[in-house]
Amino acid sequence: MIQNNQTFIICEVQSICDYLTSSNGEVEIWGNAPGCNSPEEIDSLCNITVVQNFYEEYEILISPNPINIQAVLSFNLTTPRPVDIRIYNTTGICLNSWQFQNQQPGQKEFKLDLKDLQAGIYFCQVQIGNKMVTKKIIKTK
Repeated sequence: MIQNNQTFIICEVQSICDYLTSSNGEVEIWGNAPGCNSPEEIDSLCNITVVQNFYEEYEILISPNPINIQAVLSFNLTTPRPVDIRIYNTTGICLNSWQFQNQQPGQKEFKLDLKDLQAGIYFCQVQIGNKMVTKKIIKTK
């Protein structure tokens, strides 16, 4: 059972994915952060990405981190891909998002303006094509 946990926003964890695909028992998942509210939602995320392969293909950097006002998210694209970037708070609420269609190959840098956010921990979810990863961001004053 994974339930009533609004901080459960990174649910495409290998151990959970493995359990969902091999479990013959009862699985109850509900009341969590968006995207982590059912076995079907989590399974769909598990099928989007294998985190190890994502890191091998795209080395995603956020600098500086901790962030004061602005950071740069950077990575290298080898083929044309759409890019989706979302910032979530610890309760799973999306605070900001950017969509970039048909990004051409090469080194990419996206400025993340976070000056309006309070100090705390946030999560930057990056989807490149059909692959997704979430990185933690620490925001200072």
